[in-house]
This record gives sequence, C-alpha cells and structure tokens, in this order.
Amino acid sequence: MKFKVIMVSFVIASLISGNPVFCKEIKTQKVLKKGVLSAEISENKIKDKLKTIWIITKGEPADNSLLMGMYSYHTAHRWKNYNEQNNMLALQIKGISIGTFDNSYDNQTYFASFARKLHTWELPKNFELDFQYKAGIMHGYDDKYPNIAGITPIILPIIGLNYKGYGADLFIIPSQRPILSVNFKTPLPSFEKIKKWKKSKPSNI
Repeated sequence: MKFKVIMVSFVIASLISGNPVFCKEIKTQKVLKKGVLSAEISENKIKDKLKTIWIITKGEPADNSLLMGMYSYHTAHRWKNYNEQNNMLALQIKGISIGTFDNSYDNQTYFASFARKLHTWELPKNFELDFQYKAGIMHGYDDKYPNIAGITPIILPIIGLNYKGYGADLFIIPSQRPILSVNFKTPLPSFEKIKKWKKSKPSNI
C-alpha cells in the first residue's frame, strides 16, 4: 500500500513538473516575488537616504544671541553707492531669528528665519568655527528681489567665528551679483540658566 502511494505521488510530481503551463506560473510567481522584494529594498533605501538628509539638514538650533551691526560689500556696480552699513538688530533664540536692518537701498527691512547650525569645528584657545544657515522670509526690498505681496524667501549660508559665544557671522546673499555681509553677535543666556537664576535668587519675604 505504501509503495502504491509513493508511486502515485511520484507520477503526479512528474506530470506537474513536466507541465509547461504550471512551470511558467511558478517562474512568474518567483519573478513577481523578486520584483516586490526589490521594490521594498529600493523604497527602504530611499527612506534611509531621505532620513539621513533630514538629519544633516536639520542640524541643531543656532546659539541664543543678540545680532548687531551688519556690514556688507557689493561685488558689482560699486559706483551705485549702495548702503553698506546696515545697522542690524535681531534676536536669535531657540533656533529662530527675528530682526530688522537697513538694506542696500536704505529701506528698513524685517526678517524672520530658522537658524540652524550644521557643524562646529573646535579651534585653539577656545575659538570655534561653525557652519550654519538661515531659511525664512524678509520684507522691505519691494521689487528688487522676487517676492509675493512684498515677502521674499531667503536661504543664507553662514560661517561663524566664535569665542565663548561672542563672535561674527559671515554670510553671502545669493544673487546675480553676490553680496558679502558680516554681523556681530553676543551670547544670550539659555532659558535653563534663567530658570536656575530665578530659583537661586533669594526671596524678599
């Protein structure tokens, strides 16, 4: 009896394996499975790359600072007498900068942006060099730059040189004629330090 069952199974397996339609279906299923697996792997690779790009781009909040005294240099049309003493005054707290300055055309300009630090290099004698960027909006250039209802988007690459929080930021305003600018900064205490100071302050009662 066992011998008959084995022989029948062998015959059925032989017939199935010799059936071209059945073999084709099996090959098709294998190809489909490989395609799905490859697509999943590719999708995961794309997600990993996007995640890596986001982590690098996100960086960390730029230091809490008071930004002051912006000066600029126009690389073209020096004869036009652009304003190059821009009198910036801005607050930079928790990675957000809000402030104002006199632009190249002597118009008051207001801006708000995210301020992110991507990398910091430690230098001798407590100096630091960092790479940052600002991304946000500004208002005050009228039609001198592309805008929507007077609002112009901005992305500024920045190189900062610091000594214990004090320092200067050098940045480029991208355009057909790039403008080199620098502003100075002084550190502001973090909210954690302010809270600690309030707790340690003796009560008058």
